[in-house]
Amino acid sequence: MDFPVAYVGNTLEWSKEGFLGSTNLRDFASSMFRTDLWGSYFTLSGSRPEVAAQIEILDEKTFLPIQNIFSKTDSHPQEYLKRQTDILRQISAVIPENSMRYLLACRGRLDWYYSRFRDTELLKELLPVGLRLFGSTHWKIAFPQYPHETRWLSKDELHALYRASKVIFCTTKFQFQHLVHDRPMAVLALGGLPLTDDREDLKIMFEAHEMPRYKSIAEAIDLIRFFNQNEPERMKVIEKGRARIFRDHTYDHRAKTLLSQVRSQL
Repeated sequence: MDFPVAYVGNTLEWSKEGFLGSTNLRDFASSMFRTDLWGSYFTLSGSRPEVAAQIEILDEKTFLPIQNIFSKTDSHPQEYLKRQTDILRQISAVIPENSMRYLLACRGRLDWYYSRFRDTELLKELLPVGLRLFGSTHWKIAFPQYPHETRWLSKDELHALYRASKVIFCTTKFQFQHLVHDRPMAVLALGGLPLTDDREDLKIMFEAHEMPRYKSIAEAIDLIRFFNQNEPERMKVIEKGRARIFRDHTYDHRAKTLLSQVRSQL
């Protein structure tokens, strides 16, 4: 599995070493709020499983129409948020009314579709540099001509992919404007090289030579090519990044920081 660049979506990843994302409580609170907006979906899963099953079927039937509602300008999260209400109205025209009422009850459902759209737009740009996709057979919906399998990976397969690929491409859900996702740290800790989108907290948590980051897809492509052509530099980043992970960013470190922040608010 020696790939120039790989991306994994919809995959669980846990590791006994323990590493975590940033401790930005502002983003965490925002995440909890927006998740609560579609919390009714989880309630339906338990109290009315037949309705939840209907919504899952709608995911497959309506993904492409919903994807077509988004535009290139929506690739920037702030532009999408400005248009969110209007997009909801447009979606109501392509989803059966008796099902749409459940989706409209939870705006976060649309956020999930948007994140999927945004990731897809970015990943399309990486196909010419040898992108390999994993994590779900659903990628075939967005990439019907993609020639390789995109299946879910076991934990062992996932960790092997992290180590074997030259670069693991990472994105952060648009709701988290500052937070650093935990996947880049998992990749580093397991001996791989992550390339993640630039976040405010990255400047606090890592030096530039410890965690590569991009501000545009064009910059990401340049970095992917650079690290594929410069193995010594790639290994230096991995070595320095792993050292920083285990020095400052394990679950033990994060638990102490969270407790400290909570106590400061009491």
